[in-house]
Amino acid sequence: MFLDTKQKSLEARVKQLTIRKRILYGFGTVLVVMLTIAAITLFQLGGIGRDAKGSAWQDSVPGLYYATAMRAAWFENYTVTQRLIYVDIVPAPVKRDSARLVETQNTLEKLLNDYGSTIFKGRRPRSVQRLQAAARAVSARTGHFAERAADVERRRRANLQRANHPDLGNRPPVDAKAGR
Repeated sequence: MFLDTKQKSLEARVKQLTIRKRILYGFGTVLVVMLTIAAITLFQLGGIGRDAKGSAWQDSVPGLYYATAMRAAWFENYTVTQRLIYVDIVPAPVKRDSARLVETQNTLEKLLNDYGSTIFKGRRPRSVQRLQAAARAVSARTGHFAERAADVERRRRANLQRANHPDLGNRPPVDAKAGR
């Protein structure tokens, strides 16, 4: 009953308003609703901007740095391996490049671990773990493969040298490891 009297008084007041005031109140209500929506949207967009900026500086930029550094380290590892196989003949460069190969592999391992610390979301941590496992497997085989391939290349060169110089035919092949 109390609600009925309030409702009737409200209806009576609305009926007493002129058309001009009804239109002004309607537009005023719409403007208040639009301002409220604009304020909420502005607040939400600010949060998105803060998240994007934080993500860029915590994830993307360091990740890009480490990815680029890993690429450079892989290339260096590749060139050292090639030099060890195809260029080095005498023991001093072989020893130097073998040590450099171990250094580049350690650098790669460190960069992979550092890159993994920049990954926060989604499936990417699992992808980094698979990449680290593959890199360890390749790294473990690279040194052994490089040594065997270098030995084969040295023997090939020695045989080619003997074939090109018949006067050296009676000599044994050059053994790079022994330093002869």
